[in-house]
Amino acid sequence: MMEIQSFDGVGLLRELLPILLAALAALVAAKLFVAPRKADQAHRAPRQAIQTDLKLAGPDVPTLTFFGDQLKRFEDEVRRIYAVNHDKPPFGRGMKNLNGPVPPCDVKESIRQMRAACADLQEPVTGGWRLHEPLDDIFYTRFLTAVDFHQARALQLIRNYVKFRREMRGGTPPDYSWLKAGLGIVPFEDVMGRPIIVARAKYFDSQISAETFRSFYRGMVDSIIAHLLMKRRPQLSDTNPFEQYVLVLDVLGATRRNFSMTAIQVMIHESNNYYPDRVAQIFVLGVNLAVRSLWSLVSPMVMPRTRKKTELIKEADVPNLMRQLVGHEKLPEEYGGSAPRLPSPAQAKTLSDMAGPIPADIWEKLGAVRMLEEKTAMASKICVAWDMPPYGFRQMSSFKLWLHSRGESTAITRTITDCADFLTDLQQSADLKKLNLDLPKRDEGYSPSGWLSTCCSIRPLTDEEWKARQATRQPEVFARSLGKILAESQGAASRAVLDFVSGSGPYGIPRRLD
Repeated sequence: MMEIQSFDGVGLLRELLPILLAALAALVAAKLFVAPRKADQAHRAPRQAIQTDLKLAGPDVPTLTFFGDQLKRFEDEVRRIYAVNHDKPPFGRGMKNLNGPVPPCDVKESIRQMRAACADLQEPVTGGWRLHEPLDDIFYTRFLTAVDFHQARALQLIRNYVKFRREMRGGTPPDYSWLKAGLGIVPFEDVMGRPIIVARAKYFDSQISAETFRSFYRGMVDSIIAHLLMKRRPQLSDTNPFEQYVLVLDVLGATRRNFSMTAIQVMIHESNNYYPDRVAQIFVLGVNLAVRSLWSLVSPMVMPRTRKKTELIKEADVPNLMRQLVGHEKLPEEYGGSAPRLPSPAQAKTLSDMAGPIPADIWEKLGAVRMLEEKTAMASKICVAWDMPPYGFRQMSSFKLWLHSRGESTAITRTITDCADFLTDLQQSADLKKLNLDLPKRDEGYSPSGWLSTCCSIRPLTDEEWKARQATRQPEVFARSLGKILAESQGAASRAVLDFVSGSGPYGIPRRLD
């Protein structure tokens, strides 16, 4: 028979008294210290604003204005490009016959008139809006060529372009909203020094929004513009005089679900208004009857010269074309070369994987990587989960880490030891000297016996090492620690956390940042 115990009010009061006193003390502390802390924060230096300007190059980019024999040579190149003639070494044989349309006016005179008409658009290099893209003969002639040398239309396009750049304050920086989608990658240049955008249609989402695709298109082409400006020399390029790129659209494995009329309309609009005659050639790889039918539907929307630039390549002819265009050593295995295969969006871990080495390198030089990281730090949540091996033990397991904004498909695996060592280094860095991570202390619960091999060491542990070992006992504690560093710190520590979580760069900061 169950025994019924009598109610002991005095005993209960004795047990509750410490709790009530602690709560009262907390209320008093809040009254005394919270308000002064807020007031103190008001006098702190404001957090530095995120940089938003992305200049496409430095002020030392040569301005190419041609006279005499140089202008005659440039005129010959303009006539060849206007005729969409690509039969030029090393890609072609160098035939003289243009076999195409010719400019309807004198090219040299059109360039001279455009120089005078755009004189008021020239601003000093120190101008706040400038992206340091020279308004020179190459710039003017691209616009003239795109509108069949119609002077008034070209001038209006140029003025709209300058206004566009002023409003954008330069170029379009990268954003994870389209980087992780795998819409396009720029892995290499062709034999003529033209960067190649490889767009793999099988990864396209037909539901992609117009704004996302517009940001992708601008960001990738702006990175190519910056790349070509930075490699520009004082003389006209022999192989890429208009500083153009090549678009390779790979439709192998694509289905109707990957077709987006919205994306096509955005690309046509952006090309006609802000990026005229930037693309030199378009190769559509792996075409079949369905693709040819689709091209017959889309081609009337495309400018006649753009239609002439476009070549439809059957699957069997892809390796020969790509080896001629790129070369066997740089060409990925799937296109008939000996280089490693291009990573899929799900496999892409680094910025180079997601966008290609050319944009990743130029974004690093322009400071766009830091802009991307700071924007991500403000908008992202760090996620941590166990990565348990089959039949494994917790002390032998690892963490899966990823940024919420990029999804779990981009998760990277770090061992528990790596996580603890990394957090130990961060705690001793100069960036975190004044940041309270609120990590578990020595007297806040010792690790259970199953954790002794992970949390104990033969030599005595420092306070930082102890806290780091304790923080890696649970994914949520470790995630909270890294998230606080990302949200409240600046400099090397914040960047190291992003590198450690996303795998987007070398996280191996010095053992002692201070």
